[in-house]
Parts: sequence; structure tokens; C-alpha cells
Amino acid sequence: MKLTDAVARIQTENKIKVKKSAQVTETAAGAVAANDSVSLSSGSRDVRKIKEILQETPDIRAERVAELKAGIESGEYQVDSRRLADKMLADLLNEESLLNP
Repeated sequence: MKLTDAVARIQTENKIKVKKSAQVTETAAGAVAANDSVSLSSGSRDVRKIKEILQETPDIRAERVAELKAGIESGEYQVDSRRLADKMLADLLNEESLLNP
């Protein structure tokens, strides 16, 4: 038997013993109690809540789309070209600052 085989066998046996002892312990009254517990930080709970909210939120806001369609069809919808250009420029500058820190 090689020494490496013996070390691997010992490590495997230790892992099995640790897993068995960590799973369940028996109290003096004979009741079974688990040793391990899990607690989530408030940040983890917040992330989970945000994920739930995002899953419930539709990808398309149907009422806003209908509003815009009606405005376009009636000819009332006007694009503020200065505001659009400002937003496009701000987005471009923001992207460049992210690429070149």
C-alpha cells in the first residue's frame, strides 16, 4: 500500500465521521435535535424580496404602451428632441466613464 493511499483513506474516513456527527445528535431525553442552523442576513432577505418583486413586475407596462399608442395615433405625441439628445449624451458619457475609470 502506498502512503498516498493511506492518507486518502484517512481523509475519507474523517469526512464520513464529521458528516455523521454533524447531522443529528440525541439529547438526554431521547429527542433528536439538529446541530446545524441557517440564518440569513438582512441583506440576503432584501435581495430575495427584490427578486420576488421583479418576478411579479411585468416586462412591459401595458397601460403606458396603450397611452403612447393613443398619443401617436391622435398626433398628440411630441418628442422633445433636446431632452432626447441630452439623455443620449448623458448615457454615452456614463458608458465612457465606466469603460475608462
